[in-house]
Amino acid sequence: MNGPPPLYSFTARVGRRGGREHQGRLIPTVILHDLSMAGADGLVRDHTWVDAGEWSIGLYDGNEITFCAELRQYSKTDPGSGLVEWELGLSAVQRVQLVRAVPKNQDSS
Repeated sequence: MNGPPPLYSFTARVGRRGGREHQGRLIPTVILHDLSMAGADGLVRDHTWVDAGEWSIGLYDGNEITFCAELRQYSKTDPGSGLVEWELGLSAVQRVQLVRAVPKNQDSS
């Protein structure tokens, strides 16, 4: 089947921001906690890092959001043990909607 990958609906809680290096450039990232897929029971992941694009502007630590994204799987090698781990990743985040806002600088716990 040709065409773009399917989009899946998720809910999550926005966490802190960070960054990752790719080809000498720092790419901004944001951590999403309590990632759930619409229509599924339980969590898909307790957390995952996602590249922070325009979709994340104005979101703060603790905000709860719904969004659509492509679901992908990738491998990561542990430098210490050499073991390969499979990770779940999200890309092409879009249609972000704020479910519950936490004011900036307020503790979300």
